[in-house]
Amino acid sequence: MKTFKQFLNKRVLTVSALAKKHDVDTKYIEKQLEKGIKVEHEHTSKLKVARQIALAHIGEDPDYYKKLKKIENIKEMKKPKWEVPVEPGTTPILPGNVRLYHQTSRPAISSIRRKGIETNQPTEGPRGIYASKPDSEGKGFYGHPDHKSTIEFSVPETDYKYPPFVNQNKVHPDSIIAGHKPWHSKVRYIDDDPKLRADVEEGKFDHLLNNKDDYSKAIRFVKKRAKSKENREK
Repeated sequence: MKTFKQFLNKRVLTVSALAKKHDVDTKYIEKQLEKGIKVEHEHTSKLKVARQIALAHIGEDPDYYKKLKKIENIKEMKKPKWEVPVEPGTTPILPGNVRLYHQTSRPAISSIRRKGIETNQPTEGPRGIYASKPDSEGKGFYGHPDHKSTIEFSVPETDYKYPPFVNQNKVHPDSIIAGHKPWHSKVRYIDDDPKLRADVEEGKFDHLLNNKDDYSKAIRFVKKRAKSKENREK
């Protein structure tokens, strides 16, 4: 396993040279490089460094990031489902990208997280992928993600030249940052107060569970999460 410093010092080949080395099309290498830069940019703020590391990995294996994605998908499937996304608008995005909100129905969130956003026929207007930049208050077309089910994603600025349409036939799952449901904000509110969280876990707010609102969903989630943690520690 090479160290971070070794990757920085490693002489890397150009895209065309890598394509020739691995006997693949240059477009394939370019696609893998794009994926690689996104992955490595999570570990370094310098785009040039992220590109250097990605080229080094692809130099050793042209399918490095494809294989890495499969491993991550397996890990994601095995990961306990007791996490909610961080606050909308706070996850860093790549330089040159734009953060967008695609607001949809609550049941659609899980499917979109798995499959991405595809061109469809909305209730109003022409066919296309509709999205908006968050405004100064963090709202999308139909409100704030804390109150309206929202897919948060990012694309290159060149793919959002004609708002409110994304200039893509599909937004790939890799471009999706998070799927926000209104009750997620209530969980974050509970988690921000250790005493409140402890009271919820102990059942002091169980009288609210019969309510058909986002607080009841958050309370149920927090209680189940605590129970799951207790079972894992036994």
